[in-house]
Amino acid sequence: MAVSKKTLVAHSDGAHRPPGDFDQRLLRHRSFLRLLACAEIAPDMRKKVDPSDIVQQTLLEAHQTREDFQGDSDPEMAHWLRRILQNNIVDSIRALQTQKRDITREQAIDQAGDLARTSQRLDHLLATYSSPSQNAMRSEQLLLLSEAIFQLPEDQREAIIQHHLKGQRLAQLADQWQRSQASIAGLLQRGLRRLRRIMNS
Repeated sequence: MAVSKKTLVAHSDGAHRPPGDFDQRLLRHRSFLRLLACAEIAPDMRKKVDPSDIVQQTLLEAHQTREDFQGDSDPEMAHWLRRILQNNIVDSIRALQTQKRDITREQAIDQAGDLARTSQRLDHLLATYSSPSQNAMRSEQLLLLSEAIFQLPEDQREAIIQHHLKGQRLAQLADQWQRSQASIAGLLQRGLRRLRRIMNS
């Protein structure tokens, strides 16, 4: 089921906050969650495990179990949503398994627990775009960075995800994509320049 603002607000009881505010906060994390999902789900698996579908499922579950969220700040919400997302990724990959042993999928499940590390790398990437005066707004900046990454051309976005968020070396990407390391480096440089322009606009 697609998660929309209308769907979420329609079931909101508005506890502790104005009606709809909790759901609006959930929706603001959509790009952040999608970015983490894209980082954790290998490109060759995304046709079967769609990151956008996983994010919609995560937002819907978060809305339905909102009473379980004991925090108040955006960092606390991001941490809570990340746990739900991680469980959904693992469950979706496991659902693809059949009785026949599938090493690739088993490895994918093992690697799907790295969302905390991916979030740390995203935070490190943010540091290159944030001034000291923006540190107090770091959570907001993190959400803006996630949205900005999805404004990049697909190849630049994927290079940034795999290199900066997953920690893959240029040589690994060059081998996987059958391109030269210089070509991969060029993608990263262009992507980062464009990202800086978006963040500073």
